[in-house]
Amino acid sequence: MSWELKTLGDISISIQTGPFGSQLHQSDYSEEGTPVVMPKDLIGGKISEETIARVSSEHVERLKRHKIIEGDILYSRRGDVGRCAFTTEREKGWLCGTGCLRVTIDRKIADPRFVFFQLQKSETIGWVINHAVGSTMLNLNTSILSDVPIELPELPIQEKIIKYLSAYVDLIENNKKQINLLEEAAQRLYKEWFVDLRFPGYEEAEIVDGIPKGWNKTSILDNDVFCLSKSRLKPFDGEKEYYASFVVHPTLKDGSVETTIKLCFEGTETILEIADKINEAIARETTQRIGENDTDKLMRILMSIPTPLISLSINLLMWMDKHNMLPKAILELSPFHTSAFFTNLKSLGINHVFHHVYNFGTTGMFFAFGKEKMIPVIKKNEVVQEKHMGFGMVSDERFCDGLYFALSLRQLRKYMRDPALLETPLDKKVEDVE
Repeated sequence: MSWELKTLGDISISIQTGPFGSQLHQSDYSEEGTPVVMPKDLIGGKISEETIARVSSEHVERLKRHKIIEGDILYSRRGDVGRCAFTTEREKGWLCGTGCLRVTIDRKIADPRFVFFQLQKSETIGWVINHAVGSTMLNLNTSILSDVPIELPELPIQEKIIKYLSAYVDLIENNKKQINLLEEAAQRLYKEWFVDLRFPGYEEAEIVDGIPKGWNKTSILDNDVFCLSKSRLKPFDGEKEYYASFVVHPTLKDGSVETTIKLCFEGTETILEIADKINEAIARETTQRIGENDTDKLMRILMSIPTPLISLSINLLMWMDKHNMLPKAILELSPFHTSAFFTNLKSLGINHVFHHVYNFGTTGMFFAFGKEKMIPVIKKNEVVQEKHMGFGMVSDERFCDGLYFALSLRQLRKYMRDPALLETPLDKKVEDVE
């Protein structure tokens, strides 16, 4: 499958600006009539009707060269020049308004939907912004838009890609609609019960001081409702499994292909059992390696996605991750869906660093270990040299509350001061630290 680098002008029938102000005045707009799409109406890749302007049929006929057809792509000509929207059957016959540019794709060369996905890539948006003109406000023109680079496979391949992407887009849209409906239903129910006081059995309830008799006014902080009805929740008894991810290089030579290991622990292992499990895993991926592990296969599949679609695919995966929609198979193999990520910089002979945590996945902590060094310490009133290994820890403060985090750090300090404690197996996992 070969991809060709073309420009937007190469694959378009026309790229034209909307009517100028002299052609469409403020006085020409009316409350009813045909919608006129302005830059403010281009929201989230679609056209919003919430505040859209309208004109009468006589103005539509006068400006018919600016009529929108299904599949047109509209761009904002000023300001947020990276903003664009795809038009559907609903917008057919509407007018491209002042401040917009209209792109009509040649369907013999490219699928308009595929081109629209390409135009939403971050690198394409960046290209448009960097090539726009104007110091105080960015401006686009037909010449700049015609030069936007677009990578295209053959038309049948475009259509096949769109078939799969559209299925995910439809799924996302349906989930958004369901979420909105549930939120609206919850708001209506709350208003009916607690504002209008039309709760079940309200006909027979006696109202005293504005509330039903038997009800009390209290602070939400003093009520179990604030804790999502504690009595109905299953008590938390600790995580069932813990995961650790780290990267291994078979050799330290330049160009060595790295592999990612993700290990599962029950949480009751001793430090010696953990070390044995890690060493076995490293051996499997280095001296005993006979092929890719499952995590490597997943990463290879992701990296085999054509370059123009990588950012789109990553954005889709991040959206699914945010809304807990990733398939279980991906969650089990993804090195980013782990309790903690580790890197051993000692093997490279360098000091520890403070590595960022990832915005994708569930990695709450990132540990980076550095090379060993001798430092002076006081023991029995004497200064002696001891071998120490530094490490950097970066955590996402959002994965637990501040008090729990502080208590956890206290536990960590306890084990760091006396590592021998880690050689004793835990009798059980507990919910909280003391």
